[in-house]
Amino acid sequence: MIKVLAKHTFYEAHHTRLFWLYAIILGLIGGGAHFVGQLTLSEHQDFQLAFIGFTLRLTTVFLTCVFISMSLIREQTDKTLELILALPIRRAHYYWGKFCGYALICLMLSALNSVFLLLFSSLASSVL
Repeated sequence: MIKVLAKHTFYEAHHTRLFWLYAIILGLIGGGAHFVGQLTLSEHQDFQLAFIGFTLRLTTVFLTCVFISMSLIREQTDKTLELILALPIRRAHYYWGKFCGYALICLMLSALNSVFLLLFSSLASSVL
């Protein structure tokens, strides 16, 4: 049952177009990093990587918090939580299923962050 709830949570992120929104934000961050690189006189790659690292962390945490809160609000208004808790399922399984789904979404966003950082840095500095 945990696996089913985690899959449902991941599908909810897909249906709310969370990953498309994040891809658009990655494009904006890339444009901002290019702009920051043009502003500096020296060490533009270091400034770009610092800008990208900061904004990626900020946007990932913000979007994750917004998605989780909107998901919980949607469950409350649609009375989904009452329906699930009325079924013969342990509450711990429900909470662990939701947690695993949210963790999977965070892992996907972290993987997108890693791939995006590889575009702006050399492979040797990324391994360290």
